[in-house]
Amino acid sequence: MAQAEQDIVILGRLRGWLLVLWMAAALGIGGYSLWLELSGEGFSDSMFYHVFGRFMGPMMIGLSLFGSYYFFTLWRRRNDYLRHDGTHLFQGGGKSWRLDDIDDVVLIDRPLGKRSVRIITKEGRQEYLTDSFHLAGPVWDLRQAILGAVKTARGDGSSSSPRI
Repeated sequence: MAQAEQDIVILGRLRGWLLVLWMAAALGIGGYSLWLELSGEGFSDSMFYHVFGRFMGPMMIGLSLFGSYYFFTLWRRRNDYLRHDGTHLFQGGGKSWRLDDIDDVVLIDRPLGKRSVRIITKEGRQEYLTDSFHLAGPVWDLRQAILGAVKTARGDGSSSSPRI
């Protein structure tokens, strides 16, 4: 077990203050929704009540619980969000890709000026890694680190041409 932990190379970390901000927003919305539900007033005076009906309060509380859980799990993995062990690239606690199957790392411009970091697999699929503003370091360093890991995993010195 200790040997496996030593072989992990961390490629990308998440910004902690951004996760704290999102967690505070989710907890604030949940606390306000719970307070409105317990006080008996509820959301009856809001426009959302007229659209969603009596389920608005429980729906807001449920969404805030889900958001709190999601951002708490991101908080736990913030220091090793993107990592590899020499054969696989891991994202957070769930997704993983074989390094041999990765062709390139690209930045995609999304609406509202956001840029997302994606990998392109040998099958031509684009897989989402993270948004660039979530990363604690420069995106170009992450790209070079992933492509270097791919080059090392292949062992033949071949890597794809840059597409950014």
